[in-house]
Order: sequence, then C-alpha cells, then structure tokens
Amino acid sequence: MIKSMTGYGQGVVNRSGITITTEIKSLNHRYLDIFVKLPRGFGRLEIDIKTYLRNAVSRGRIEVLISIDHTDDCTQLIDVDYNMAKQYYSCLNKLKEILCIDEKVSLQDFLRLGDFIKTKEYLSDDEMWALTKESIDLAVGKLQNMRDREGSLISKDIHARLESIGVQLQAISQRIPVALKDYRLYLQERIKDVFQRDLPDERLAQEMIIYAEKSDVTEEKVRLDIHLKQMMDMLNHNGPVGRKMDFLIQELYREVNTLGAKAVDIMIIESVLEIKSELEKIREQIQNIE
Repeated sequence: MIKSMTGYGQGVVNRSGITITTEIKSLNHRYLDIFVKLPRGFGRLEIDIKTYLRNAVSRGRIEVLISIDHTDDCTQLIDVDYNMAKQYYSCLNKLKEILCIDEKVSLQDFLRLGDFIKTKEYLSDDEMWALTKESIDLAVGKLQNMRDREGSLISKDIHARLESIGVQLQAISQRIPVALKDYRLYLQERIKDVFQRDLPDERLAQEMIIYAEKSDVTEEKVRLDIHLKQMMDMLNHNGPVGRKMDFLIQELYREVNTLGAKAVDIMIIESVLEIKSELEKIREQIQNIE
C-alpha cells in the first residue's frame, strides 16, 4: 500500500520525573530532509534521532520538535563552575577600575554575564535516549497511520483515473478502423468535388496505405498498456514508489503526445485530451506519495 508524505504524530512519555513530548510533522519533499529541534543542552541526541528516523521514513521533509519537562525537581542537579565565576568577578572589577565606575558589582549583573551555572541530569545519556526513543516511537506510529490513511485515499483516486485512461484507450482501439473508413469516404468525396470524377481504386488504396501508416498508433498503445499495468501494480506495492511513478507518468505523457500527434480523427483526439487530463491529475497526486 502506498503512503502519503504528509502527516502528523505526537508521542508523550512520562517516567522518572521527566515528561518527553515528541511532535513529528511530515511534508512533501523530493528527498528525505530531517529537521530536529531539541531543548537546550540536549543537542547530543540529534544524530541518534536522525539516524533512527531514516530507518522509519524514506522520503519527505520531517520536522521533529521534542520538549523535555521535569515534573520532579530531583531529576536535575545544579552544577556551578566556581573557577569561571571567579574569573568573571575579577574581570568585572578590573573593568570598573579601568572605566572609573563607582558602582558595586551586583549579583544580578554578575549572573547575566556567564553560563557557569548549569543543570545536569540524574539520568545517563543512554537512559535519556531510551525515553526519547520511546516517545519518538509513539509519534512515528501515529504519523505512519495518518500517512497510510491518506495514501489509501490517493491510491483509490489514482486507480480510478488509470481505469478511466484504460477505457479511453479501448475507445481509441475501436475507433481506429472506423476512422480509416471515414477517411476513405472523405477522400473519395473530396476528390469528386475538386476533380468531378472518382479516384481510381488503385490510387485510393495507395492513399489509404499512406494514411494508415502515418496514423498507426499500435506501438504507442502497446507501451501505454504496459505502463498502465505497471502503475496499477505499484499501487499495491508496500515500499516507496513515488519516484518510480513520477518517472512512469512522464513516459505515459510521452506516448500520449506521440499518439495525439498521429491522430487526425476528432474522436481519437478527444480521447487523447481526456487521457492527458487524467494524467495531469494523477501527476498532482503522485507529488504526495512517498
């Protein structure tokens, strides 16, 4: 079953005094592009997250937002870099002396300058990754469910349009021999109007042979039938097929354009236009397929 590239999923894990919330949004993209936004101090998890998601999703722009909230104060430790604090204080006093500033250095001013006070997690990196991964799993599951549902709707729409194209191709096949007869009658009447006499049967046969060769679309129709079958088969494929279908739709366009260039019968031309209309709608849908 094909998958859509658009979807949304959220996963929440609350354990060990920590709540981890993962939100994943998937959008259309030619390739796989993963963007991860993490809380400050958790950038070390980004590589693991991207590596994990590459195994779950093959195409699309994936936007991941992870928030980590501490529901229990005991899950964090305060770590103060006293040496750095002393250096800041010394520099501030030196700056006061150089600039001839009489004001005292307040604790509030002092704290604005440095990041020497940091929080440290009680949990190890492996424990944090395990909880984060669990949250991601929940979000990915919901994301995939949404992509599956939308993919199913897209598949049904494409299937119906492919069947419509098949009907038009059948109509073209049935119309070709009729078009030859119509052209024969047209040619006879036209010659008679212009020259006031009938065209000899031998010459008429030659003209019909030339017309039949120029308007022969057998090769194009055979290739169209093959490509349509391939497209139908891909709708039931479990893996990513978006790029393959995009290639096939281009091939279908090429064959239909050639068929239309050869056609001179108005009914065949109308069928060609209907096919092109359906192909354009299919191409729009394919842009959403993984």
